[in-house]
Amino acid sequence: MFIRVGEGSHQDPGNELADHFTKLASIEGEGMDIPYPYSFDKFTLKKKLLEDWQIYYGAYETASGNRIRSFVPRVDTKTLIKSKYLIYFWTGHGPFPCYLSRFIILSSPLCECRSLRDPDHYLFDCLMTRDHHLKKPSCEAKSLWLKKRDVECG
Repeated sequence: MFIRVGEGSHQDPGNELADHFTKLASIEGEGMDIPYPYSFDKFTLKKKLLEDWQIYYGAYETASGNRIRSFVPRVDTKTLIKSKYLIYFWTGHGPFPCYLSRFIILSSPLCECRSLRDPDHYLFDCLMTRDHHLKKPSCEAKSLWLKKRDVECG
């Protein structure tokens, strides 16, 4: 560690403490403990938390985990999902026959058109809900498409 002493600082009254620490820094070098602000701890811990959370989020291999990651590829602290229906859609959990048939609440996960009755089927393909269909986004545009929906950022 190098500290440059400004010209004339040793001549100004009241700079004795600064001169003392300058001398210590030049003698002891890296051994001097300089405290850093509390905000640095917060920033570092938040960054580490998000990195660990992203690793856990990316390694979670289930059907609903893969589905959510197709819409929300990275974790962050700014996305707030306020709608339970959007959570149902993203996870595929909720009142969908494909989910309810896993627990033998319904006998078949298939629609009358012989397709799997999952959230995407109802929103994009099902003949029974065609009046409410949305245009299906491409894989690249899924995250942008959902930013326009019921997600509050900030």
